[in-house]
Amino acid sequence: MEVKIRRVAGIKEATEAMRLPMKSGDKSDSDFCWDRCHDTEEEALCKYCPHAKRENGEFECTACKEYMGIWVMGPKDHELSMRLIKAGSDHRKHIRLIDVWMEIKAPLYWWKETDTYRFGVDKVSESTMHTLMNKKITVDDFEMTDNNKDFMSVEDDYGNSYMDSLNFCREHSDFVRLNELLPQSYLQTRICKFSYEALRNIYHARKDHKLKEWHLFCETLERLPYSEFITEE
Repeated sequence: MEVKIRRVAGIKEATEAMRLPMKSGDKSDSDFCWDRCHDTEEEALCKYCPHAKRENGEFECTACKEYMGIWVMGPKDHELSMRLIKAGSDHRKHIRLIDVWMEIKAPLYWWKETDTYRFGVDKVSESTMHTLMNKKITVDDFEMTDNNKDFMSVEDDYGNSYMDSLNFCREHSDFVRLNELLPQSYLQTRICKFSYEALRNIYHARKDHKLKEWHLFCETLERLPYSEFITEE
């Protein structure tokens, strides 16, 4: 399984939105990194940037070189955001405005479990119907342990393996039969968009799941900007 973070957007809008109910926008202390990166270290918003590097316990403002113009939440806005998040779903509506695009290559059995989550989630996938017949099927097309990969190649009394049967269907353009025989471990790539609220629900429901794929996914969420909005840690 592979998970790549493609883009994160909406942090600025979420910051502004959470101040609307009390009309407290004048109390906001967030700003773009490039507007504050030349202030003194005591005042610079970069010290609160989740991308800023810290070495030997000391703050070093190097983030804006790579993330020019990133929106950085000041300490007051961050504290308010965490209070709203912990207060419950009715109060943390602002994190529904933060979206994450990910490119995920995962087995069908994992995708089947992600279908549980629909609110704040959109997915576009490779088409099995249009791509399954395009190339020879190999063990690298599946998420399997080495033992199961070996099993796929074990020959029967007639010298045929399970992998041979799959490729026989492909070579004879028998899509229906191939699709029926395809194991749930077959890897499929999708580009997905999640809101932070949806990711929060997924994280707390799946972080201790028995499937290793969920552990990898949750570890990826822990690397997102302001991942504490999701993990609450």
